[in-house]
Amino acid sequence: MYRIADFSPITVTITSKGQSTMPLKLRQRLHLSPGDQLKFDEIAPFLSARRAVDRKGWDGTTKAWRSAAARALQGHPWKKLPSARLMDELRGGPVDPENRSPGE
Repeated sequence: MYRIADFSPITVTITSKGQSTMPLKLRQRLHLSPGDQLKFDEIAPFLSARRAVDRKGWDGTTKAWRSAAARALQGHPWKKLPSARLMDELRGGPVDPENRSPGE
């Protein structure tokens, strides 16, 4: 586990071609690999970058997860429950709107 105190500011230099190299320590901490893309927020009042998500890859992963979940729930009584009822079951009862905790 990383703690904030374990890291000092890291300087990245931009070349005349607009390219930069992120130090290995930073790439490892952010789990960045060659070919990963970053999106920069031009409107933010500070430098803000996020990993660009490959939509096709994300959709494929989501589809695989849904298929696995459907197979796991095959024949399970939860499969036919509406999501609100399922959440009540997982919480141990319906939520009391007055105190937002499961009822007794």
